[in-house]
Amino acid sequence: MGSFIETDAVKALTLGIVIIVLIAIYFANLVVNICLPENVRVAHKKAAVDGVIKTVIMLFGGVAGFLVSLSNSDSNRATALALFSICITASLTAIWTTRKNAAQVQESRNKGLQGRRANRLEEIDSVNRACGYLAAFSILVGIFGILAAVALSRKFGYIWFIAFLCTSFPILASRFSDAASLAIAPYVKDGNHGV
Repeated sequence: MGSFIETDAVKALTLGIVIIVLIAIYFANLVVNICLPENVRVAHKKAAVDGVIKTVIMLFGGVAGFLVSLSNSDSNRATALALFSICITASLTAIWTTRKNAAQVQESRNKGLQGRRANRLEEIDSVNRACGYLAAFSILVGIFGILAAVALSRKFGYIWFIAFLCTSFPILASRFSDAASLAIAPYVKDGNHGV
């Protein structure tokens, strides 16, 4: 099993599946956008395109890191280093978004807390804080993963697959922080929204 998962064909298939899923998500969002009410279509389309672009940028950084690492080491180590690097860089973007969201939550609270608005703002804030914690955890996973890949990749060639699984942390943090951004936007614009 260990030698199978270390083959370049398995790595190519795994990354191919990621690309196919990205394309499928884009087209699924187009279908979902058609079913949405007219007043939210523009915001949904913008968020969907933004999500795809951020994910492609994350993958591009990983591919660039892979190519640089591949010239200096084997493909198992190069892939693990690239994927653990994605954990760090993608989490940094999620932390940036959560900081921006926290400022918008505070601005919304300053505009008023009447009715159900206070509870809804608290829900958005708790999701946003959870995204920040997940992003910070993902940065730690990325740092320790890079150290493990440098030290152990020759002994445990499948470490690249563990790194691949770890990329779910920053992707979740990034997507949920984007969702919090969409959720807070109407509260910032209108002090009576959610009352």
